[in-house]
Amino acid sequence: RQVKVRVTEVEQPAPEQASEKKREEREFTEAEAEAAKEKVISFLNEYFSKLGLSLDIKSYVEDNILKFDITGENAGIVIGYRGETMEALQMLAGTIANKNVDNYIRIVIDIEGYRKKRIKALEELALKRANVVVAKRKSITLEPMNPFERKAIHSALQNHPKVKTASTGVEPYRKVVISLK
Repeated sequence: RQVKVRVTEVEQPAPEQASEKKREEREFTEAEAEAAKEKVISFLNEYFSKLGLSLDIKSYVEDNILKFDITGENAGIVIGYRGETMEALQMLAGTIANKNVDNYIRIVIDIEGYRKKRIKALEELALKRANVVVAKRKSITLEPMNPFERKAIHSALQNHPKVKTASTGVEPYRKVVISLK
């Protein structure tokens, strides 16, 4: 049957303009890291005390990222469903740490080793779904995931000989599609 298609061009910002909006990630100094660390720890302690929790916070710098490991009794409450509360805390901590600073400092919060466990579970899921794609010769679209989870799926399958991955959709509903090469 015949169809009519109407195409309209949508203006995209020039690459220079897009990069100007995003702050460059540069090496931050020890003083900047210490100031950010104090702000974040103060924020987290206040948040945890309001929840009636007493949690231990350890911080360190690794690969130009300021990381916080949180442990303690009932820390799982702060992880939330599939890490949503932890992701929100990380976003808030990043906003607080980078307020009125020259160099952007990336913040990563991990509670009770949740990130490592989640990466392992996502890698297993990715391999299982890749095997299904190869067997059925049909693409599979996974559920919506946050950037951290999508990156874990992409990384797990990047060297797979028979499948490829791509992200599709708009935040917060972006999904990973696994398809044959």
